[in-house]
Amino acid sequence: MTLNVKVVSVLILTLLTPKFFQTGSETNKSGVLNLISDIQRSETRYVSEYQFEKGYEEAIMFIKDHEGYNAGYSYIDVSGIHTIGYGHVLTEGETFNEPISQKEAEELLRRDFDKAVRAVERETELEGYQKIAIAHFVFAKGIGTFLKSSLKKRIEQNEPIDDELDRWCYYRSAKTGKLVRSEHSANIREWEAEMFGRTSNLTGSL
Repeated sequence: MTLNVKVVSVLILTLLTPKFFQTGSETNKSGVLNLISDIQRSETRYVSEYQFEKGYEEAIMFIKDHEGYNAGYSYIDVSGIHTIGYGHVLTEGETFNEPISQKEAEELLRRDFDKAVRAVERETELEGYQKIAIAHFVFAKGIGTFLKSSLKKRIEQNEPIDDELDRWCYYRSAKTGKLVRSEHSANIREWEAEMFGRTSNLTGSL
């Protein structure tokens, strides 16, 4: 892979600074290597295999809008989940040099959402808008939740799902442990129901 100008500049500065290679400077050398890695990662654009499917870009924009960016810093969401970017759940041991850029946040989002789309493809026969709508549900609630839900059974039996989606407008408060209805979640479920109900399931650009 060809190094870009920023990476080359970092390498030149490193070579011109002997202290980085003196005994006891392992931390400094590690920091430089991490910086190079961060630059390469942030400037490598993730290309989605689903980007031209109907509803995909709309879903990405919708997620960015309702998740927010939090200036690139990690945060604890209303359910007590450690999150960064546009709804990326931090796994144990996963760290980022904060704040992350909006570009990094969007690439994380696309990777995460593509995993949800692939899961829906694997577990259902849905296509087009319906696949993207349920992929959004999976992105928000997790594939395990979807697999155990009566929502999946409704889909398999080709039954209406609006009422079933409405059941998922609640979250468990991290402070009280009680279920709380969220109008924010209700609006999201309404969006999913609307997209699921669209008539065109063809693939193509928006």
